[in-house]
Amino acid sequence: MAARATYLDGWRGTAIVALLIGHFVGGFGLDPWSGFNAGRLGVELFFVLSGLLMANLLFVRQVAIPDFYKRRIARIFPALYAYLLIVTIGLAVVFHAFDGRSITAVFLLGFNYYGGAAGVDTAVPYQHIWSLCIEEHSYILLSLIAIASRRFRVKDHALIAVGVVVSWVFVAAYTAFTNWDYYGLFWRTEARLGSVFCSAWLVCWLRDGNRPLVRGAAVLAPLLGGLALQANHVPDPLKYTVGTTLLAVAVTHLQFAPPWLLRVYQTNLLTRAGVRSYSIYLWQQPFMAVRKTVGGPIALVGAIVMGLASFYLLEDPARRWLNARWTGEPRAPIASAPPDSVDAVGLMLPTAKSGAWKEPPRTPLV
Repeated sequence: MAARATYLDGWRGTAIVALLIGHFVGGFGLDPWSGFNAGRLGVELFFVLSGLLMANLLFVRQVAIPDFYKRRIARIFPALYAYLLIVTIGLAVVFHAFDGRSITAVFLLGFNYYGGAAGVDTAVPYQHIWSLCIEEHSYILLSLIAIASRRFRVKDHALIAVGVVVSWVFVAAYTAFTNWDYYGLFWRTEARLGSVFCSAWLVCWLRDGNRPLVRGAAVLAPLLGGLALQANHVPDPLKYTVGTTLLAVAVTHLQFAPPWLLRVYQTNLLTRAGVRSYSIYLWQQPFMAVRKTVGGPIALVGAIVMGLASFYLLEDPARRWLNARWTGEPRAPIASAPPDSVDAVGLMLPTAKSGAWKEPPRTPLV
């Protein structure tokens, strides 16, 4: 029986805690991550985890493509569009600000190019949607690779590897031949695709029966190395290639980590934060915009309260309601899923004793 990977909830919890530190603690003389942009680190932790989760669904469990999209829609869009609707109405009523082009780019998930690569000034409450755009674009590309693999017997791991290499080539080319800033370069999907695809490739590597790259306490090496390369003084092209690769190795090999390290990620605070991280991530942005006015601690509390309200009142109920009708999943809240079932992030992993994933029988596209 597959073990519920609660430590991945803890990884996600670490990501949201890092992001909140970067957005609400830094600048108030209390930043324990001196020398790091904790907010950007949090996003990178989300990216490498997303690659693991989506690859597990598409290339290990081989979920039918329509079910894959239904689950992504149920997971992401109710909470996202509710947030965008509330924020848009709030900006229009309070500040008489209504930017139709920015709103369209956000709703159509092309904001990472409109607000970043195009260099257009947009309201702060919209700006964090760039990362969701990159994740959704990555999911679409991974699903196309899955279709090619199932229908035409194309080697999925080879196509994913090509995606990683192409992404890194774009990073190198943009760095060498443009004068774009961080937002113009690293908000582009083609430049950050490698962050998601790298861990997806490692999932396929383990699935195919290859030996883990690290085991036991050695899992700390890529984890600490990846964190070290996220420091501010490290050039961004190195940070988001080598640094990201090390983080991807760490998250995909956590199942082979010693129990004491897994227990760190399985602490109640981190797992609970991880399960609720998506709604908190959505709602922290407008409070970050007012942190200097109301104070960092008050803004942080407001972000968490609104995020929890979004999770309990909208995200979790909507996800359960839609999945029950679309895919027949049980309607149990993700915060209380039974330990031997699909866990809070929709993933089932083998136990660390099994050594590697085993490829299941091929399943049809629908």
